[in-house]
Amino acid sequence: MASSNGGIVKMIGIVIAGHGSWPKSMVESLELITGEQPCVKTVEVTDVESAESIKIKIESALKDLNECDGNVILLDLFGGSPSHAVVALENKDRLLAITGANLPMLLELAMMRDGVQLSELSDALLEIGKTGIRDIFGELKSLL
Repeated sequence: MASSNGGIVKMIGIVIAGHGSWPKSMVESLELITGEQPCVKTVEVTDVESAESIKIKIESALKDLNECDGNVILLDLFGGSPSHAVVALENKDRLLAITGANLPMLLELAMMRDGVQLSELSDALLEIGKTGIRDIFGELKSLL
């Protein structure tokens, strides 16, 4: 498969950014299920960080993933400080940012990011994120 730069499509990088230890915990859960994952960075935000500091941390994570064929930033909340920092990024080329991330979304991304175009990911990730949210007792009642 050819990429936009005419070469072979490389792996899509993943940045998980959010409040507290959530980003690190997401990666730990991912790797518990899938094993170690390359090209994954986390950005943990504290309550004392400035918007500029958060933006710099996200830019640094993206720079570390510069060799990837695009990057997906998974964020915890729409409208939170990390999502504001992503909107303020100057270079949004080869970048997809999705808020409300959950573990099913991250697992799907980890499994499908090798050899896929960045433009193919948005709809798939949004759909798996939504379908991963279930009412367990409601599901069980529908089976009875």
